[in-house]
Amino acid sequence: MSAYKTQRGPIRTAFTKAITELTTELDKEEPDGTILQQLALRLEGHHSKLLQVNDEVEEALLKAGDTTAEEFASEYASVVEYKEKFTDVNIRLKEVMEEEETSEASSSGSSKSKSKIRLPKLEFKKYGGDPREWLSFWGQFKSIHENESMSPEEKFQYLCQATTDNSRARAIVGSYPPTAENYPKVIESLRSRFGRDEILIEVYVRDLLSLVLGNVSKKGVSISVLYDKLETQLRALESSGVTSDKYAAMLFPLVESSLPEDMLRIWERSRQKSKEEQVNRLSHLMEFLEWSRGGK
Repeated sequence: MSAYKTQRGPIRTAFTKAITELTTELDKEEPDGTILQQLALRLEGHHSKLLQVNDEVEEALLKAGDTTAEEFASEYASVVEYKEKFTDVNIRLKEVMEEEETSEASSSGSSKSKSKIRLPKLEFKKYGGDPREWLSFWGQFKSIHENESMSPEEKFQYLCQATTDNSRARAIVGSYPPTAENYPKVIESLRSRFGRDEILIEVYVRDLLSLVLGNVSKKGVSISVLYDKLETQLRALESSGVTSDKYAAMLFPLVESSLPEDMLRIWERSRQKSKEEQVNRLSHLMEFLEWSRGGK
């Protein structure tokens, strides 16, 4: 147990220093929003580590068997003290940030107002390693990645918070020590594992194939549902840089074969009356499905 308490000492020191730095910035007449976000992130990291070692100390006390009531009470009071400090400073932070947002909103129409890079809140839609979610994750995180006012170490902390616990993405992030030198390496590892174009294309095409092939065996499938799912997958492909001329020839017969028989007959009559399908048959078929779902 003494080993855990020894380990906790430096963490509490770092936590207290982070509290002091954040409080100092909050006390300024015009606190800097970007600095507040950075300091809050740093404090959150120390707080997470402190919670973990507190649990280890508590477990050690319970296993010791000879721990007195006074020792438990002392440990509890000590833990509560730090929790209250963390809660108090976060309440102040929220109040100051809300005041800043209100002030900026009221002066947004002024030509003299200064343009500032606004960091996102510390609440991310966390990424676990599904390639399908890579584009939305990176669209969110790149505002941090491209922010030149932040240090690589701080970006690393954000990246850790933006990945799901016990996930493949967190495993990659956790395999690198959180240093400035390792930040670009871990970003490249994530991109290589989950964000390469060929991986995304493979996933989206496989999903499309599963959708249309699975739909062939189903009767009475809603045209509206089929259209929405197809449209979602095709847009995802285009977001990965794959233009329709690269996949239309392959997907068109599959999508066509997934139509119910009555709808297929209507489609055949429609294509005979139009020459547009000679240019892009898949695009014409999607337009037909969009029109058809309006009557479903």
